[in-house]
Amino acid sequence: MKSIFFVILSLCFILVSSDSSSAANKVEVAGELGNWQLMVNGKPFELKGVGVGFDYGSHGEDYLAMAKEMGANAVRTWNYTPGGINRDYLDHAQELGLYVASWMWLNPAKDEWTNISYKEGSPYLDIYRKRVRRWVEEIKDHPALLMWGVGNEVIFFSSSEEEKIAFAKFLNELCQMIHEIDPNHPVVYASAFEKAFPYLAKYTPDLDIVGINMYTHVVAMHKRWEMNGFDKPYIFTEFGPVNKWGVGNDKNRLPMDPPDWHKAKQYKRLFKDMVKYKGYCLGGFVFFMGELDQWTATWWPLNWKGLKRASYWEAYTAYTGKEPENRPPRINSVKLSKCNDLLPFEEITVEIEAEDPDKDPLTIDYDLRTLKDDIELRIPDEYYEEIMTPTEGGFKLTMPSFESTFILYILVKDNHGNVAIVNTSIVVGEKRPALED
Repeated sequence: MKSIFFVILSLCFILVSSDSSSAANKVEVAGELGNWQLMVNGKPFELKGVGVGFDYGSHGEDYLAMAKEMGANAVRTWNYTPGGINRDYLDHAQELGLYVASWMWLNPAKDEWTNISYKEGSPYLDIYRKRVRRWVEEIKDHPALLMWGVGNEVIFFSSSEEEKIAFAKFLNELCQMIHEIDPNHPVVYASAFEKAFPYLAKYTPDLDIVGINMYTHVVAMHKRWEMNGFDKPYIFTEFGPVNKWGVGNDKNRLPMDPPDWHKAKQYKRLFKDMVKYKGYCLGGFVFFMGELDQWTATWWPLNWKGLKRASYWEAYTAYTGKEPENRPPRINSVKLSKCNDLLPFEEITVEIEAEDPDKDPLTIDYDLRTLKDDIELRIPDEYYEEIMTPTEGGFKLTMPSFESTFILYILVKDNHGNVAIVNTSIVVGEKRPALED
């Protein structure tokens, strides 16, 4: 009987031990003004994050694994839905040793969306009270959870001053509720640049961390944070190269997507400037790992499917302190024989000048996508009519049969999983995109 009791006791000890390894974390902000520190289970945690909307790509790419290889220790989501959190994402992150900033998406109160309002008495408030409660109760004990993100640029995109104030007050109510349900993880809101600062400072005192989506300058954002008198630190919930309002237009009057090498330089400057404000800034989530269709598919992603771009390796250096063993190619110039007033089935010539810092052999590829209302689409999805013929210095491309505005992606790949990309607009037909005001 003694031996049986000992075996049972040993099994119980093993079960308890295995459970303790997956227990919820205690995450908190410690310190004081200018000396704040994010703590995980009593130990300082230097946030090295990257935004990863979905853990797997459309062709099976493991974006969380790429984030881990890049040196990140945390990832940010955007996409909690009424159907519940994707626990597989959290489990996947835990397996890789990554923490997750789990986000609740709340819609802005726009004039044209009459069913959405944050004013007192709105039925929309109760919908989100229940949704947030369910979200927090469902995953608060998951060992991969780092923090709660509630709202992304809601104040910026809400139409009226009254709605902006109402949301900031409602956000404070949600912070209080989350703290009551789960005192072990901080709450952050993602502001579009400094636009939400006055509202958060005045109406949301229970927010733990100010989040900033930033595509300009770290120094400017820090000064504006100071001007609002916050008594809490900030993180960059998104940061990356300048957006389409900060660049010129191409021959088709569309924003010019900067080349890879230029974006890499911008990331390098952002990483360097963030270090200046350590103790105020707790780190951030570089934007973006995965697939996007905002303006172009290449404006912000650090990758193209499973291939790595110059910005990926800039983040790698910042997060690991190491230089990459192999660097991606660089495209120095791209020339098109024609980019507008094209006829269906007309052929153009694309000349490319590229080099590789490691003298690797290079291959050229392309991708052609339609553009409509600033969102990329493939029309028709099932049938690709364009034809590419390789040439000595690039390729010839036969246009599709239908009139549209297209984005042509020129890809130069090495044999080490790296890629350089340049894109340009092409117009088949006489239609012209209108410049925005």
